[in-house]
Amino acid sequence: MLQYEQLAVRLDTRLEKHIIQLPPETRREVTQRVFQRLEVLSSQDFGQKNNYVFTHLRDAFFARNLLEQARDEKYRVTNVVDGDTVDVSDGENTFRVRLIGVDTPERGECYFHEARDLLESLILGREIILTKDSTQDERDIYGRELRYIFLPDGLLVNAWIVRQ
Repeated sequence: MLQYEQLAVRLDTRLEKHIIQLPPETRREVTQRVFQRLEVLSSQDFGQKNNYVFTHLRDAFFARNLLEQARDEKYRVTNVVDGDTVDVSDGENTFRVRLIGVDTPERGECYFHEARDLLESLILGREIILTKDSTQDERDIYGRELRYIFLPDGLLVNAWIVRQ
């Protein structure tokens, strides 16, 4: 899989170089169109190599599309509760956020400390960008806001945690 991943990253980098030069409104539209096309391609059977590449690119463009929509919503992480929950502040208010798509051990379970420490080392005290997912509820049953978390450099924290 390593060679497939390298190919996908190279293609993503080339596409990004072209897209980043576009004006913001055009960049949003192009990113959305590329994502939609990759969504179709990744759902078809082109063989393991091509499907891996299409899926990687689709995920990269999904993240990029979310990030383009939320560039102005910046917050600071004030506390890491566990490996999938953080407290964030906008400077005036503090609220709890649950990372969409991430499920880590709860307090008292094996690897709780490792999961919390991993997330803490990545984002505690840092500026982040939060984005909603229209397919998810706004809040979970505990009142935590459900969000994707990006670092300003574009790293999707949710996906990074899952890969670890």
